[in-house]
Amino acid sequence: MKQIISITALLCLLAPAAALSETEGSGLVRPGDAEGTASTSDGLAECAAILAIASTVSPNLIERKSLEDSSAGWFAASGDQAIAEGSSSTDVWGEKVSNWAGRIGSLNALSQNGEWMNYCAGLGQQQGLGAGPFAKYAPPTETVTQ
Repeated sequence: MKQIISITALLCLLAPAAALSETEGSGLVRPGDAEGTASTSDGLAECAAILAIASTVSPNLIERKSLEDSSAGWFAASGDQAIAEGSSSTDVWGEKVSNWAGRIGSLNALSQNGEWMNYCAGLGQQQGLGAGPFAKYAPPTETVTQ
């Protein structure tokens, strides 16, 4: 828990918070957002929170550091995107990180959140961050053959 609080505090300093606004032309819909009203910056922040928590549950020190670094990059991208969207600054990082802390107890739990893994992998590709660890835990996509 102490590690989660430390990561949350660090990430709060790295980027401004994102606010909700309409997402225009992203082509991706965040899980649980049927109306498609969540902003791209909010999606980036959510995916960053997933990476932050994943970094705390990885038993591998090298993977843990890589996930921490990725998380910081995603939070920074979220802050930049929020500014581009004209969003006001609000503190939402702690809430997102706390939410995912209750959902991810191990890296295997990432596979149980397949919708999020696919969404974050797609968002990362779209935003130039890469699919990274999200693709590793995303469920396989079906291919249609004719």
